[in-house]
Amino acid sequence: MGRYQMLRFLEDLLGKVPIVHIEDVCEAHILCIGKPCISGRFLCTSAYLSSAKIASHWKKYHPDIIIAEEFVEDLGREIVWGSTKLEKIGFEYKFDAKVILDETLKWAQKMGEFGSSQEIIVSKRTNPLGPKNLQINETGSEENVN
Repeated sequence: MGRYQMLRFLEDLLGKVPIVHIEDVCEAHILCIGKPCISGRFLCTSAYLSSAKIASHWKKYHPDIIIAEEFVEDLGREIVWGSTKLEKIGFEYKFDAKVILDETLKWAQKMGEFGSSQEIIVSKRTNPLGPKNLQINETGSEENVN
């Protein structure tokens, strides 16, 4: 399963893709550790986006990445989640969705997933962050198409 297909799977499962900056996660942990009366689990996510919103963002702000229109189409599910439990104890997110998506892309480029000017065609059968010549076959396995 390609990476973009994993986002769609997560969206199918949860209704949206939860995103959060790692620094916000660390700050949330520090806040909770500093308040011993706090217990239980917390949702820690600054935004819940559809995979289509993620694709649209990268298409708009990073035109060197070519994304097939089929992935810019919204699945039309409106599920609302929230991190209100954290916010009620005084936590404020420092990073918004745009920063998180842009820094994720920079990280992927730094890790060699793809270059800043490389065009990546995202389609149902193409691994979006892998080499241009790598496809996902009908069984879900990756295959080289040189």
